[in-house]
Amino acid sequence: MAVIQSAQAFIRALKAPSDPPEAAGLPKIEIARRAWVDSSFYVPNKAEAIVDWLLTRLLKDKSKERRADANPILDIRNWALLSDILVSSDSTNTRNVKAWLVPILNRIPIAPIVIAFLNLLAAQPTDTNLALFKPVSQCLAVIWPLSVPKFTPETLLECLGALFTLARTRELSVSDPKTDAGQAATRVVISIVSSYRSSLANSSNKKKLYTTFLQQHFRPWLQCIHLEAGNITSDQGLKTEIFLVGSETIFNLDILRQAGELHCDNGFKEALSRAMSEVARETLSSLPRLFQAFTQAIRRHRGALFSQGSHQAPADTAKQVQASSMAFFALCDSLLASPGDDLLVWQTRVDLLSAIEAENLYNSGDDLAVDVLRQNGKLAVDALKPAWQKEYAERTQKALDVLSALVRIDYDLMAPTLPTIFPRLAMVPRGGSSMLTYLGLILDHHAKIRAMLPLVVQLLDAFSVSHLQFVQEQPRAVYQLASSGPLLSATFLDRLAKAIHAYLTPGQLAEAADVTLDKLKSAYDQFMKAEAKVEADFGDGSRKKRKKDKRESISAADQADPEWTAVSFALSSQIAVLCLTSLPLHTVFDDVRQGVLRAVHEVISPVVPAAVTSACRRDERRLMWAAQLVGTAALRVHYALVTARQMQFDSQLDENLTSAMLDAVKSEETLSELSLEMLRTLLNEVDSGACDSADVFDSTVSQVERRLQHASSWSGRSHSLNVDANFTQLPIALLHLLFERWLPLLDAHASPELLSRLAKLMLSSSPEVAARDATAEPHDDLTASVILTRALHNAQLWELHRLRDILLAEAHSRTAILDGIDLIKLLSGSKRAAKQAATFDISQFTGPFEFLLHAPSEYLLRGLRTDFLRRALVADAVIGNALRSGALSEIQPLLIAREFVRRTLLYLGAVDHQAPKEYVQHLITTPLAASVSRSKLEQYLIDMTVDTVGLHASSFLKSAKKGDDALIVALVDTFAESFGLNDDAANGPSSSPIRQRSLLRLLDIIMRDYSLGDFSEQFQVSLQRLHGRMTNTILPQVQTLADQDSGAHNVRGKTDTLDTWSHVLALKRWLKSDAEATPAFGGRLIAHLLSPAFPQQDVDTIYVAVLAVLLEEVHLSALSDRSARIDGVVAAYVTFSRICSAELLSTIHSHLSLACKSLLPADYGYILDTIHDALSKPGNLSENDMASLVRLSYVLAMSAPEGTLKVNQTHTVRCLNLFAHRKQFATVLSLRREVLEFVGRNTNDRPSFIRETYLSSIWSLLGAFLAGSDSHDNTTDATIFHQIVGALSALVRLRRDLVLLTLPQLGTVLRLLILSLRSLRPHLGKRQSKLVSDTLPRWIEPGAPLGAEESKALARLMTTLTTKTLVRTHGSSAQEQKPESLARPFSKHAAYVLTAYIHAMNDPLCFMPAPVRRELQPGLFALCDMMGEHDRDAMMVTLDTGGKATMKALWKEYEKQRYVGKG
Repeated sequence: MAVIQSAQAFIRALKAPSDPPEAAGLPKIEIARRAWVDSSFYVPNKAEAIVDWLLTRLLKDKSKERRADANPILDIRNWALLSDILVSSDSTNTRNVKAWLVPILNRIPIAPIVIAFLNLLAAQPTDTNLALFKPVSQCLAVIWPLSVPKFTPETLLECLGALFTLARTRELSVSDPKTDAGQAATRVVISIVSSYRSSLANSSNKKKLYTTFLQQHFRPWLQCIHLEAGNITSDQGLKTEIFLVGSETIFNLDILRQAGELHCDNGFKEALSRAMSEVARETLSSLPRLFQAFTQAIRRHRGALFSQGSHQAPADTAKQVQASSMAFFALCDSLLASPGDDLLVWQTRVDLLSAIEAENLYNSGDDLAVDVLRQNGKLAVDALKPAWQKEYAERTQKALDVLSALVRIDYDLMAPTLPTIFPRLAMVPRGGSSMLTYLGLILDHHAKIRAMLPLVVQLLDAFSVSHLQFVQEQPRAVYQLASSGPLLSATFLDRLAKAIHAYLTPGQLAEAADVTLDKLKSAYDQFMKAEAKVEADFGDGSRKKRKKDKRESISAADQADPEWTAVSFALSSQIAVLCLTSLPLHTVFDDVRQGVLRAVHEVISPVVPAAVTSACRRDERRLMWAAQLVGTAALRVHYALVTARQMQFDSQLDENLTSAMLDAVKSEETLSELSLEMLRTLLNEVDSGACDSADVFDSTVSQVERRLQHASSWSGRSHSLNVDANFTQLPIALLHLLFERWLPLLDAHASPELLSRLAKLMLSSSPEVAARDATAEPHDDLTASVILTRALHNAQLWELHRLRDILLAEAHSRTAILDGIDLIKLLSGSKRAAKQAATFDISQFTGPFEFLLHAPSEYLLRGLRTDFLRRALVADAVIGNALRSGALSEIQPLLIAREFVRRTLLYLGAVDHQAPKEYVQHLITTPLAASVSRSKLEQYLIDMTVDTVGLHASSFLKSAKKGDDALIVALVDTFAESFGLNDDAANGPSSSPIRQRSLLRLLDIIMRDYSLGDFSEQFQVSLQRLHGRMTNTILPQVQTLADQDSGAHNVRGKTDTLDTWSHVLALKRWLKSDAEATPAFGGRLIAHLLSPAFPQQDVDTIYVAVLAVLLEEVHLSALSDRSARIDGVVAAYVTFSRICSAELLSTIHSHLSLACKSLLPADYGYILDTIHDALSKPGNLSENDMASLVRLSYVLAMSAPEGTLKVNQTHTVRCLNLFAHRKQFATVLSLRREVLEFVGRNTNDRPSFIRETYLSSIWSLLGAFLAGSDSHDNTTDATIFHQIVGALSALVRLRRDLVLLTLPQLGTVLRLLILSLRSLRPHLGKRQSKLVSDTLPRWIEPGAPLGAEESKALARLMTTLTTKTLVRTHGSSAQEQKPESLARPFSKHAAYVLTAYIHAMNDPLCFMPAPVRRELQPGLFALCDMMGEHDRDAMMVTLDTGGKATMKALWKEYEKQRYVGKG
């Protein structure tokens, strides 16, 4: 120390009145810092002296200015020095820090410093860095535990209040908990909160704390616990802790006991009211949590709050809990009437009602509860009044959530209002999930009580005229609204039909039919009366005169508008016919069934002809729209009844009516919806033989032909056709009608001319519509292209022989123009052929080939297939020339033609056309626009072209192996020429991607399927020349990339270059060339990839290419260098696993598998030893790196080279032993998944490799995975359960011989699997919950137990024990074995497994949900079947009363389903 020479001077400087002690000298904090850092400067009790000075200064100057540079509390240097001293003193332990720190803390209270720190930090700007928290948290970690025992609860509450003030102004960096400041802030908050909770629990004056909290800290607390939707889980978890500390202050036993009969005092009510007026949003979001906290507190302390006399039953106490909770709910509900965010108020109301349901707080005998809940329901019903308006959509959804919650609480609460609710629901434009949920609850309730008839009546009444007129719109708009509403949605109608069919009782069936028919007949009669009245009012003659005389005396209210009655009939008829066709007629006697059918026939038969006749009239009528709407509904009813088999409704339309319908369809005045229904009915009449087919077919196809050119999209709902004045949706609807239902009818009865028209329609419209739809925005509506594509994908179409033959003939005729061009001349550059091709209309033959892409190759005859292939090759050449010349800019036609060529060649399995050499040259020179990034179409064209080149190359190589190598030599020479000196000039960037990838595909095929000796010397020379040119061209580029001066950015985007270099190395190895001169670049390339300058956010396949280079360098390296190269591969894989996505890792695994199969046994053994050594001694490896090594281990094990069986088995045993003996492999999330995958791969993919020594480690490992744990993951990982079950199932099925030796271990694991299916009972205390959760595995979060899917998988495993299988071992054959099962050997252990289920069922702290039990039953029955009655009786002796009852019930169910050999 240059300035301070002695200890006395140092102490004097710290106690000096001014700072710095000397003018222009160092400040005190720097003097203290230097003295502490300088170990040679001696001061007795240096740490104690500096800490005493620091704490004194922080306490003394805490009230200075709030600027960070003026107040020592906000000076990070003070806290950093204090942290260094306390942490270093605590770690060195030269003198117990507690010995000298406690006396200081007795003199200097720490609480005022902490309070000042939090208040000062809250006063700073919100963008202030919270890095100060890190040294503060380190200091408090040492000081706080020593100081807090001397703090009073009031002091801790003051600290807590300061914390609330800070937390409401900023998130304490908790929203980013990965940062050091965020973690430090979290530790400070938890320290203060936990200390206060402990002090509160032991305080004798909780009333004072309660009052202070409400008066001073309640509003900041509400702001602090306010949860936004975007907050992450860790932030919400911390706020939950803060919420608990406040709720325990407000709802502790002393306060609840003094609060009065309903346990909620006026002080709290006033605090809530103030908070609602000041911070409404925060208060609203907190009300449901406060309500739940109050309910749980009341229930927890019910024994102390309510009298427990001997005359009182436990149910009385439960009612008192419910009454108090509902009184608190009434308080919360009264606050919701305050002005505020309307949607937030509704959401709060939903959350409160959900809490009532979850906590089971409703008691129908509580008048207050009934009144307040019905008031909530009334508000929701009132909110549905304007539900038909789109601007109220969000509020409507919330109101429906309220109604759904009330239905779940008690259906009777809102049952009287259902006739009011349904008409309003009918007009909601878009239903949404809330609507379907509510309707589903209503439907389920009526199904449960077998009261489907009242529900149907209410649904029919919802579409009465009086209810429809409630909407302030015209009848036509109301029809559109209601038709698209939820009551007529396909989802609800489907559920309603199933419910009626399943739950309508036989005694209700006749009445249901009569009521439905009466409603339908009444609606139709109402329309007829209104129509007659209007026609009379506006008619001619004396009737008109009489009406005019009386018109003055008729009020407007008495005049029924026919359009309203027509809408009512059209809507209610949909519900009515659904009810009629869903009647369970099979459940009643024949006389009742015949009576129902007779009644239906009597009502419907006269209605349909009259309504349709009226709709077909062409006179000038004012009621045309109404009459056509009624006719549409009548035809819909008729069609539904006719097509419903159980209705036996055979009412056929007469000839005059069908003729009138055909005429009406042709009229422009007919509604599109009516035209659709008429044609559908007529097609059905043709199918039944009651009508001539020619006119109907002609009319239907003519409508499509006439309007398809201007067709748009269709929603699939027939009512939407009426708003389309230009008939743009009708052809789409007719196409859908034909292709989805009536194609077989057309194929059977239509004339060849009509089928030809239909074929032309399909081939003409498809490409135009597809091109138009490609530019449109994506939607779910039907278009012509969608309908045609579905039809072409339907196998039924291709089984219709007449239509199929005509379609193929039409396609053949449309492509016949291509026969006039010589393919060889065109590909050879003949000007005459090119001039002829330039005159073709490409769109003329593109459509047929697009159609043929959907045709299964099996349905093309050999002659047709040959013609189409020849023409597709010509089309490919014509389109390619057009692209090169610039006459065509789109590549989609080329995609269509080339894809057809590729698929046909794949189907044929051989290249059989006249110009293979020229066509391959045409393929590899396909023009592509120069671009850094490719579109999806361009990338697809590249992939398709490379595949086609690969097909030709495979054919050439097969011929070369037989001695004819002219074609393949020419192809290789072509590629070799492309690597000349002027590569970039001769072959521009437009063709390089296809050429380069085609070359690599050729090399892959050669090296994968052939050896060097398979080919002639001439071809070998060509390959040598190609390799030399590739090396000369690529090597300088790779050297530049690997150069340290090139930088990491030069490596980016060079995947093609590195991929080519890896193929150069592979070809060199395949050619058996000298490997000594091969340079190695892999290490330097990896260095570039791992450089901080490399942009990790743009990860691409460059990692795969670099790893491929590394693997090839291993093969080509000298034996002395192999170990180092293999270590580099392992290190590269681990490093890349940190960066690459799962898709890229899958590609890397493919490369590793291929390379591993060609490794020497010694190299393979070395790489396995390297992996095992790294796993056993991880050193600096992270847990994710270890998981990557485990993954690499099983990837390599699945691709072992020949002669490495023993090496592989030894490695597997060593790894299993390591996994079983190291706890981290069963506890760390990333590790345990890979370890179980390792076990699963060995048991499922390689069962014959398993040895007896494997099983001990496997059982130990599975036992560790299923063992109980006192700590659990944040979420349940059901994948672990399925992986364990999968491994066990493979052992049982495939290696029964080994499992026989370890049956007790199998029983233990099955027992643990059953116990892991348990769920905690609700409302358990902390200690009770811990008793159960400690028996669950670490990977199960107690609050999110396993479900029915896991139970089903376990049942399947237990059933497998009784299945006879063959053992998979080396050298064994199926003929030498006899299929056997484990049923008899395992019967001695079955009782032990069953007792686990019985204990789980009878545990008072946990239970098994009904779905879990139901799915588990087949497995339990399999165990019962193994055990037999003798073992059952022996087991019953060991069970208690509850266990015996459970076992008896299980055995009774088993007896019901057991097969006894009687049929």
